[in-house]
Amino acid sequence: MSDNEVRVPIQEVEDVLRRVFSQVHLPEREAAVLIDTLLDAELRGVASHGLSRVKMVRQKIVNGSVVLPANLERLADRHAVARWDGQHGLGQWIAHQAMEDAISKASRYGIGAVSVRNSQHFGTAGYYAAMATERDMVGMVFSNASPRLAPWGGSLPLLGNNPWSIGMPTHVAGIPFVLDISNATSSAGRIRLAQKRGERIPDTWALDGNGEPTTDPAAALAGVLLPFGGHKGYGITLAVSMLASLLAAGVPDAEVETMDDPDRKQRVSHFFIAIHIDFFMPVAEFKREMQALVDSLHATPKLPRTDRIYYPGERGYLQKLQAMAAGTVALHPSGWNTIVALLD
Repeated sequence: MSDNEVRVPIQEVEDVLRRVFSQVHLPEREAAVLIDTLLDAELRGVASHGLSRVKMVRQKIVNGSVVLPANLERLADRHAVARWDGQHGLGQWIAHQAMEDAISKASRYGIGAVSVRNSQHFGTAGYYAAMATERDMVGMVFSNASPRLAPWGGSLPLLGNNPWSIGMPTHVAGIPFVLDISNATSSAGRIRLAQKRGERIPDTWALDGNGEPTTDPAAALAGVLLPFGGHKGYGITLAVSMLASLLAAGVPDAEVETMDDPDRKQRVSHFFIAIHIDFFMPVAEFKREMQALVDSLHATPKLPRTDRIYYPGERGYLQKLQAMAAGTVALHPSGWNTIVALLD
């Protein structure tokens, strides 16, 4: 915990959030999922997708751009696959229900795939991939987003920072393998959080409106985010966009509305896949192989100033388990005070 953070009991945070969302008439079951996703991000150290989103989500509900209650429409359903229309409901609830459907189909057919259109930003993709790992399945999640990145070599933002995640169970309960990334060097959420805190950003994260590197979060959000790995990151974000939007018959990234506008429905598309490991090999054998692989990673000779080698997701889930054992979460005081003030 840094010097500018305070520890707040997790139960207190949950109680405050329930009251905040109850005030805007968010149904209890939808609120429970939303709060769990926000706290999961915060506990795993992904503050950009945690409680910093509370005020924005609440305002979108108040303004009607998030429709309550969620009224999901199943457009097609055939064996292992389904296609939904989220009807502009709460993104976290839509994503949770869609992944549950994919998991249910995988239990029966070995694999389940569900596409969704007309959703909203859903938080961290890894949350939903991890849902599959809890059932001894592989989870894969893809989503498009509002335009933040330009095609490689271009200056006009046409592509989202389209997050994607792959989750797999490991031999350690509560610490799955979860690769959860978007395709810019930094997410817009991290830049937005830096802006709220009055911080600068590295000049490798974004270009301003003139196509020049910037350390100003506001200029970065008004400009173009840079993909990781140059043309490779551009290719991945385009592929994720195609998987999410085309299979859902949704809108392309360029027509997805920004989450920052409280008055507009976003029209985000998602794609969820669950794979039942037992259809391919016994889960116990899979976990033994996973343990051998993880052990080899941990045993790799370390570079100077490296305390430990982690697999994707390991550090965050270790942090979450430690926080839950302590019963508290480390929060930025101004952010927490902003949330509490919503109850006034």
